Amino acid sequence: MTLTEEAAGPRKLSVCPDKLETGGRRPAPVDTHPVPKLPNDAPFPFHGRIVWLTPGQGGRTTGPPQPADGHTYAANAYVPPRTAVTGLASFVLRGFEPGALVSTADGRWLVVENTGAFRVEAGTVVVITEGPKTVGYFHVEHAG
Repeated sequence: MTLTEEAAGPRKLSVCPDKLETGGRRPAPVDTHPVPKLPNDAPFPFHGRIVWLTPGQGGRTTGPPQPADGHTYAANAYVPPRTAVTGLASFVLRGFEPGALVSTADGRWLVVENTGAFRVEAGTVVVITEGPKTVGYFHVEHAG
Protein backbone atom coordinates (compact mmCIF):
# COMPACT_ATOMS: atom_id res chain seq x y z
CA MET A 1 0.00 0.00 0.00
CA THR A 2 1.38 3.41 -0.93
CA LEU A 3 1.19 6.57 1.14
CA THR A 4 -1.36 7.92 -1.34
CA GLU A 5 -3.58 4.85 -0.91
CA GLU A 6 -3.24 5.06 2.89
CA ALA A 7 -4.28 8.73 2.89
CA ALA A 8 -7.32 7.87 0.80
CA GLY A 9 -8.73 5.85 3.71
CA PRO A 10 -9.65 2.21 4.14
CA ARG A 11 -10.37 0.16 1.07
CA LYS A 12 -13.90 -1.08 0.56
CA LEU A 13 -14.30 -4.58 -0.70
CA SER A 14 -17.07 -5.37 -3.09
CA VAL A 15 -18.13 -8.95 -3.47
CA CYS A 16 -20.57 -10.32 -5.96
CA PRO A 17 -23.65 -11.43 -3.95
CA ASP A 18 -23.71 -14.71 -5.88
CA LYS A 19 -20.31 -15.57 -4.40
CA LEU A 20 -21.73 -15.31 -0.85
CA GLU A 21 -23.93 -18.35 -1.29
CA THR A 22 -23.04 -21.26 0.99
CA GLY A 23 -25.04 -24.42 1.00
CA GLY A 24 -27.85 -22.76 -0.92
CA ARG A 25 -28.28 -20.06 1.78
CA ARG A 26 -26.94 -16.57 2.17
CA PRO A 27 -25.11 -15.92 5.43
CA ALA A 28 -26.88 -13.81 8.04
CA PRO A 29 -26.18 -10.08 7.81
CA VAL A 30 -23.42 -8.80 10.06
CA ASP A 31 -24.15 -5.88 12.39
CA THR A 32 -21.27 -3.45 12.04
CA HIS A 33 -22.46 -0.82 14.54
CA PRO A 34 -19.93 -0.02 17.26
CA VAL A 35 -20.33 -1.99 20.48
CA PRO A 36 -20.97 0.30 23.46
CA LYS A 37 -18.45 0.20 26.28
CA LEU A 38 -19.24 -2.80 28.43
CA PRO A 39 -19.58 -2.22 32.18
CA ASN A 40 -16.25 -3.85 33.05
CA ASP A 41 -15.80 -1.64 36.10
CA ALA A 42 -19.24 -2.43 37.52
CA PRO A 43 -19.51 -3.80 41.07
CA PHE A 44 -19.99 -7.49 41.82
CA PRO A 45 -23.24 -7.45 43.84
CA PHE A 46 -23.60 -11.21 44.39
CA HIS A 47 -21.55 -13.09 46.98
CA GLY A 48 -21.79 -16.83 47.49
CA ARG A 49 -20.24 -20.19 46.84
CA ILE A 50 -19.26 -21.65 43.47
CA VAL A 51 -19.38 -25.42 43.06
CA TRP A 52 -17.69 -26.70 39.90
CA LEU A 53 -18.66 -30.03 38.37
CA THR A 54 -15.85 -32.53 37.88
CA PRO A 55 -15.09 -33.81 34.38
CA GLY A 56 -16.75 -37.10 35.43
CA GLN A 57 -19.93 -35.18 36.34
CA GLY A 58 -19.97 -33.51 32.92
CA GLY A 59 -18.09 -30.36 33.94
CA ARG A 60 -15.09 -28.74 32.30
CA THR A 61 -12.66 -31.28 30.86
CA THR A 62 -9.76 -29.23 32.29
CA GLY A 63 -11.32 -28.94 35.75
CA PRO A 64 -12.26 -25.71 37.55
CA PRO A 65 -11.02 -22.48 35.96
CA GLN A 66 -7.67 -21.12 37.11
CA PRO A 67 -7.65 -17.39 36.32
CA ALA A 68 -4.58 -15.43 37.33
CA ASP A 69 -4.78 -13.46 40.56
CA GLY A 70 -7.07 -10.46 40.14
CA HIS A 71 -8.63 -11.77 36.93
CA THR A 72 -12.21 -12.82 36.34
CA TYR A 73 -13.91 -15.81 34.71
CA ALA A 74 -16.66 -15.01 32.22
CA ALA A 75 -19.12 -17.64 31.05
CA ASN A 76 -22.77 -18.07 30.25
CA ALA A 77 -25.37 -18.60 32.94
CA TYR A 78 -29.08 -18.80 33.64
CA VAL A 79 -31.43 -18.74 36.60
CA PRO A 80 -33.85 -21.69 36.87
CA PRO A 81 -36.61 -22.30 35.94
CA ARG A 82 -35.12 -20.84 32.76
CA THR A 83 -32.71 -23.03 30.80
CA ALA A 84 -29.66 -22.60 28.58
CA VAL A 85 -32.14 -22.26 25.72
CA THR A 86 -34.58 -19.80 27.33
CA GLY A 87 -32.50 -17.61 29.66
CA LEU A 88 -28.79 -17.62 28.86
CA ALA A 89 -26.72 -14.47 29.47
CA SER A 90 -23.08 -13.60 30.18
CA PHE A 91 -22.05 -13.92 33.83
CA VAL A 92 -18.74 -13.03 35.48
CA LEU A 93 -17.16 -14.58 38.59
CA ARG A 94 -14.16 -13.36 40.57
CA GLY A 95 -12.46 -13.94 43.89
CA PHE A 96 -12.70 -17.73 43.86
CA GLU A 97 -9.83 -20.07 44.59
CA PRO A 98 -8.33 -21.10 41.21
CA GLY A 99 -8.67 -24.84 40.60
CA ALA A 100 -10.82 -25.49 43.71
CA LEU A 101 -14.03 -27.48 43.25
CA VAL A 102 -15.78 -25.38 45.92
CA SER A 103 -14.92 -21.80 46.84
CA THR A 104 -16.46 -18.50 47.87
CA ALA A 105 -16.87 -16.10 44.95
CA ASP A 106 -18.41 -12.83 43.80
CA GLY A 107 -20.53 -12.63 40.67
CA ARG A 108 -22.46 -10.33 38.38
CA TRP A 109 -24.26 -10.24 35.06
CA LEU A 110 -22.02 -8.76 32.39
CA VAL A 111 -24.66 -6.86 30.42
CA VAL A 112 -28.24 -7.71 31.44
CA GLU A 113 -29.93 -6.07 34.40
CA ASN A 114 -30.76 -8.04 37.56
CA THR A 115 -34.49 -8.19 36.77
CA GLY A 116 -37.08 -10.55 35.34
CA ALA A 117 -35.65 -13.85 34.11
CA PHE A 118 -32.21 -12.76 35.32
CA ARG A 119 -33.27 -11.79 38.85
CA VAL A 120 -30.73 -12.97 41.44
CA GLU A 121 -31.23 -12.65 45.20
CA ALA A 122 -30.05 -14.44 48.33
CA GLY A 123 -30.93 -18.14 47.93
CA THR A 124 -30.77 -18.12 44.11
CA VAL A 125 -28.69 -20.75 42.33
CA VAL A 126 -27.15 -19.46 39.12
CA VAL A 127 -26.30 -22.26 36.70
CA ILE A 128 -22.89 -21.61 35.08
CA THR A 129 -22.47 -22.98 31.57
CA GLU A 130 -19.96 -23.05 28.77
CA GLY A 131 -22.33 -22.92 25.85
CA PRO A 132 -25.27 -25.14 26.78
CA LYS A 133 -23.11 -27.43 28.96
CA THR A 134 -23.52 -26.97 32.75
CA VAL A 135 -20.11 -26.64 34.42
CA GLY A 136 -20.97 -25.23 37.85
CA TYR A 137 -23.50 -23.82 40.28
CA PHE A 138 -23.15 -20.44 41.98
CA HIS A 139 -25.12 -20.46 45.25
CA VAL A 140 -25.92 -16.81 46.10
CA GLU A 141 -25.75 -16.04 49.82
CA HIS A 142 -25.91 -12.24 49.57
CA ALA A 143 -27.16 -9.94 46.82
CA GLY A 144 -26.94 -6.23 47.19
